[in-house]
Amino acid sequence: MENISGEELNWFWRGWFFNNWKIDQSVKNVEYIKGNFKNGAQITVENLGQLPMPTIIQVKFKDGDTKILKILIEVWKKNKEWTLKVNSDKEIEEVKLDPDDQIPDIDPENNIMVL
Repeated sequence: MENISGEELNWFWRGWFFNNWKIDQSVKNVEYIKGNFKNGAQITVENLGQLPMPTIIQVKFKDGDTKILKILIEVWKKNKEWTLKVNSDKEIEEVKLDPDDQIPDIDPENNIMVL
């Protein structure tokens, strides 16, 4: 599997098969830069569970547009929290992790923040 994916998958084997770790990622905070949406926003995501997983973030704007952001697995190998910048001059309506509901997160209630 590693040869085909081109990635090191020790995190996957250790978490799923050897330890039965749980996945629980959360939108911790969404904040406009300098208090103004025209400056963009910062989104802070937490990994509350033991199992690191790549994170897909959907940002839905009030005008109906959406933007998809990704946090790679390597971030969660060393961090429990990560903040990323959204370059936009639009007001955000909601931020949602795993918008296609593909990850078995144990607490999906904390995967969304409505502004």
